Amino acid sequence: MGNAIAVSDIEDVGSPMFTVNLNVTYKKPVKTPGTIMARAWVTNVEGHGRKVRVHGVVESGSDTVHATAEGLWLGPKPKL
Repeated sequence: MGNAIAVSDIEDVGSPMFTVNLNVTYKKPVKTPGTIMARAWVTNVEGHGRKVRVHGVVESGSDTVHATAEGLWLGPKPKL
């Protein structure tokens, strides 16, 4: 999910960003061996890019969701 912020084309988002909150909901176990796909995207940017909210999903196959996640990342305060 942090990589979604890093590769986003949002102008105001700076570096570094720190994880403030991460909520994961586990839905189904992943069978091993197996292949999964993790996807994440930025859902909201506040405070001139200082607060960034991200949503993520871990899935396999066409419609099997194994976990979902919501997170909040925060950038440092600008120096005066």
